[in-house]
Amino acid sequence: MVDSIKRDKTIIFVGFLWLVQSIGRLCFAAVGTPEGMGQFLDTPISSTTSVILFVMFLFLGILGLIAAYGLLKRSKWGFWSTFLASFATIAFDLWG
Repeated sequence: MVDSIKRDKTIIFVGFLWLVQSIGRLCFAAVGTPEGMGQFLDTPISSTTSVILFVMFLFLGILGLIAAYGLLKRSKWGFWSTFLASFATIAFDLWG
């Protein structure tokens, strides 16, 4: 029973972190707009790179919200979508 409670708290904590990260990414996309993502960087970027950043922030934000919802519902697809969102986030951050 104690392990179950600890696992539940861990899932809730991870789900909460995903919600915060996803909302943050969506806020960056909303404030940055497709043409203005360069305002958050120290170096100038092309308009194509700005659009790619915008799309990725939007995509990862939406995917993260879906993953967090599934994870908090404790569904199997929630676990796998969290895994996919984590992989996509790491790949995007390494590219960036």
